[in-house]
Amino acid sequence: MAVDAILKVIDKETATNVDLKDIFVAKKLGGTIDDSELIDGLCFVDKTANRFAGGTGKVTNAKIGLIQFPLSAPKSDMDSNICVSDYTAIDRLLKEERKHIVDLVKKVVKTGVNVVLL
Repeated sequence: MAVDAILKVIDKETATNVDLKDIFVAKKLGGTIDDSELIDGLCFVDKTANRFAGGTGKVTNAKIGLIQFPLSAPKSDMDSNICVSDYTAIDRLLKEERKHIVDLVKKVVKTGVNVVLL
């Protein structure tokens, strides 16, 4: 398994040495040595976010989208307070925030990605 891992990350034609930082060994308590496996791809060790989001455990032929901004309503750079006098104004603010988030999500979905990393 170790040799297979090295052969996956090394350039066989030009490299004479391998950078072991390119190989990650994830350790989990329990199981036997027979339960060990080499994963050719990306493996998230902590499944907490996936489980809470209701995601799947395995994605093949993944098209990954890396988003470097939050999927939330925009925040002002200045410290500010909004004074609202009635419930209709609060509802209007909440609807605008939801509309902004839905527009962002639709743009992400339109790209065809099936895995999103925030």
